[in-house]
Order: sequence, then structure tokens, then C-alpha cells
Amino acid sequence: SVFTLDETTYETGDRCLQLLVFCPRENILPVYLVGQGTDIIFPEDGDEQAALKFDALMKSLVNTQTVAIVKKVRTKNAKLTLGVLSPDVERQGLIFTELCFADDISIPHFPLLIKETSAEEGTMTENDALIDELISLKSIDEFNPMYGPVDSKTRIFRDHVTQKIVSGEGKPRIQDNVDLFFNQVNFTEGLIKKIQNQFPLAIKKEAASDRPSGMQVFRKRVKNVDTATDKSDKKIKLDEVNEMKEEK
Repeated sequence: SVFTLDETTYETGDRCLQLLVFCPRENILPVYLVGQGTDIIFPEDGDEQAALKFDALMKSLVNTQTVAIVKKVRTKNAKLTLGVLSPDVERQGLIFTELCFADDISIPHFPLLIKETSAEEGTMTENDALIDELISLKSIDEFNPMYGPVDSKTRIFRDHVTQKIVSGEGKPRIQDNVDLFFNQVNFTEGLIKKIQNQFPLAIKKEAASDRPSGMQVFRKRVKNVDTATDKSDKKIKLDEVNEMKEEK
């Protein structure tokens, strides 16, 4: 049976599970299902009539894509809870999920962190032209199926490393590759000025000169130096050991 929602709906009493209303499943938002209790309800074992009614209710809810809003009292005069009964076809039971109170529902609204701004048409055109010029400096005409697109600078690096290994000149150093890279980069003064004007970047032509070598990166640990106090403590301990030897 369906009960009318009024003041008596929220009064506790004897243990019960009463149907209040059916509603479409899509109307129950996840934000409503944040109550404190969830149960799985099955028909009582051995009660064939209850099993038939339970099965009919399950099929009805599944076919109509609806859920049941129910009133539940676990024990006599216990706290009353309102919840949703939804079918669980896999476990052949009804899932009771407690509904929260209206005061507990809070849908957050976050302000936009980035405000949309419209740039001037002339500035956008200059930026696009600069980006196209930077892209044109790199050529990806070659393609290696093992490494993907390979530009001319990458190919020069690999040829340089291979040549040093084959010729027996020694292992290639990272500094060699860095020097080779900056020798191959052909940024004109005009292009560098364009980048500095359009983008807030600090550009250095000789970036490799500031790179520390391996010996500068890994410094030797300073050995422990005995202070005057440490020396005096060691002398006292040594005297004590000598006295113990003389007594023996």
C-alpha cells in the first residue's frame, strides 16, 4: 500500500518497512544517497507467498526503471529512516539505501579560476606567425619506425655518438652532445627578439656554458677534522686504558 506524506509519515512506531511512493530511477541523484545505512533485503526462507510477491516487485521495478521510496523502522520506537529500494538482479535482492536529510544536501559551486580574455587580433596574428616560424626550423621529413619522427639534429647526435664509439676515441660525453646541439641551432637575433617580446622567457644563446661538469656536480665529502676537545677526550681515554694495563 502507498501512504500519503504528512506529519505522521515521520513518526516512529512498530518495526516496519512501508512503501511511500514509486519514482523513476533517474530522479534519484547520487547526492541524495549519502545516508548512514545500506542493507540487502531478501524474502523470508520457506515463505512461498512472500517469495512470489518479492519476485513480482523485483520484475516490476526492473521493467519500469523505477525505485521505491520506503519508510523503515528497524526496531520498535527506534529511529525512523527514509530510503530507496532498488533491485539488484545479480544477487536477486532489494538494496535499501538510506536517504539523507534535506539540510545535509550540499551541491558545491566552484568559481572559475581562469577568466576568459579576448586578445587583440593583431597580437594573435603576430603570435601565430612566430609559432609557424619556430615550427619551420624543425624538419620531420625522416621517419624511423623504431624511434618515430627523427629530425636532422637528432640524426646528427646519433651519428656523432656512433662515430666516437666505432673510432675508439672514447666514450662520448654529455658535454659533447650539448656543444654539438648549440652549434646546430641557428636562431637569428631577430627571432630571439621576437620571442622575448611575445613571451615572458629568458633566452640564452650560450646555455651550455653555464652547465657544470661532472666533477663540479659530485663534490667530495669533507673528511672529519678532530677539534682540540676531541683530541683531549681521546688522550684521556688512552691514559685510562694504559692504567688498566699496568694494574693487570
